[in-house]
Amino acid sequence: MLKSVRYCLLTVFLSVPWLGMAQVSKTQMLLDAARHGTLNSDRMTTLLPAAVEELSGHKLLRREFPELVTALADENTTVRVTATGMLQLISTRPGTDLSDFERPLLECLRDANAQVRANCVFALSSIAATPPMIEAIIALLHDPAPMVRIAAISSALRHRPTPSEGILQVAAALSSDEDDQVRSAAAASLAMAGNKSVKVLDALREGLVDRSPSVAEECVIALGVLDLTSERTVAAVHAVLNRKDLTPTLRANVDSFLRRAQRGK
Repeated sequence: MLKSVRYCLLTVFLSVPWLGMAQVSKTQMLLDAARHGTLNSDRMTTLLPAAVEELSGHKLLRREFPELVTALADENTTVRVTATGMLQLISTRPGTDLSDFERPLLECLRDANAQVRANCVFALSSIAATPPMIEAIIALLHDPAPMVRIAAISSALRHRPTPSEGILQVAAALSSDEDDQVRSAAAASLAMAGNKSVKVLDALREGLVDRSPSVAEECVIALGVLDLTSERTVAAVHAVLNRKDLTPTLRANVDSFLRRAQRGK
């Protein structure tokens, strides 16, 4: 009789997941797949949304999902890319607080992999700015990888109040960075920051003659936000129509700027 009771209790114990072996989180499943090289597109499509949903809305992520902290320092690059990618995705989810991840994310900014560094920058954008964070992000404006510089540009000017050093560094990137996409991102970020200082406006006007029409286009758009009616800016934008490499999109943006400037007078 006693053996029968024990057998029944053992059967019930093993049949209920939370009484027997602890259930593996979707986050852990995703990280394990990355670690073992089984994270194909099908598994990513299935596991990633589930893991992001699982992580979203939590206030104490480091305590509730310690596997994420461990993954940030994993020797496997795919694991680190996956972990930081998840943190980036949940950083914009309502109710999610990544403030207790600030230190691990700052450490990951020195990672050897560019995608990891870029993911960390975007994830840090959702955390209230601290001096060490701003300093670390601004330093990445000189990162060797364009994707990291773009991430740093996008992040450096999101915090309020915007650090003056960040404004100057992003304006410098617009003038001198060798990558077209980085310069375009710099112009777009300056427009979003709303800074109308002389150095910012000068950098944007200089960008109108950039060798890349796409960069010139972003500068036209930015000047339309920051300096629509000044005669100097209107003349500089009008001169864009003389570019030999004028594209239909660039022309359309110039025409739009000039019409709005005329209405604004």
